[in-house]
Amino acid sequence: MKRSFWILSTLLLLIGCQPQTDSGLSGSLSSVSRPEPAVNTAKIHNSNDQAVWPTPTLILTAIPEPSPTEPDEPAPTAVPSLSIPQRAVYSLDIQTQIPEIDRILQAIRAKDTAPLRELVQFTTVACTNETGMGGPPKCWAGPYQSSPLEDGTPVEVIPILGPEGMWVFPETLVPTLEELTTLTGIYAIYSLNADHSEGQYGILFLQEGDLPVEVRVDEGIVAIYYHYFRQDGSPENIVAQYAQEFVLPPPQGGEGGY
Repeated sequence: MKRSFWILSTLLLLIGCQPQTDSGLSGSLSSVSRPEPAVNTAKIHNSNDQAVWPTPTLILTAIPEPSPTEPDEPAPTAVPSLSIPQRAVYSLDIQTQIPEIDRILQAIRAKDTAPLRELVQFTTVACTNETGMGGPPKCWAGPYQSSPLEDGTPVEVIPILGPEGMWVFPETLVPTLEELTTLTGIYAIYSLNADHSEGQYGILFLQEGDLPVEVRVDEGIVAIYYHYFRQDGSPENIVAQYAQEFVLPPPQGGEGGY
């Protein structure tokens, strides 16, 4: 009797644990919230023909990166043109009836460095081996770089004033003369006052942009001054500082200029 009851209980237990059919499973899960279509929800059957839910597989869709776009080019900004007033100047054709001056003007007008070189009046100065800026010519400068001279040796030079003062030797003078041949207009010509011993006359040229270049003249060219490096280097200040008497006064209102 007990044996029969145990067998019957085992059978009932096995029947109760039997998996549901596919249709029963579908019905029992009808109220379960299923994943969105992006998840694989297809049912499969195992080897005992039992319907089971597979492990959800997430379907990833690549989102294309936005293609880079060229930045809009800014519209060009109109730059106003600057009107820089130019001072009136005299032509290089002018004659002063002073031979030393007229020969220099003729050579610059011809843009020929050879006659200009003949018109340079060098001065003799004892060179120095002291270092530092300024002072007499250096005994190791110019043509003497490879074989420096002894301290105190006399050398021929012409003083040039630009961003700093320097002495130019005859062997290295050509670039300076070439720059003189680019001058195109004269602002004034004057005798120098007693405060300045380099030459008797000053010829004040204006380069493009009203940049003043002064050539000092005695019997020839004795010095060149690039005054536009000075803070007070306007043509008006230069003639006020150096001129004693005008040979050719500054043009007034364009008179005599071009």
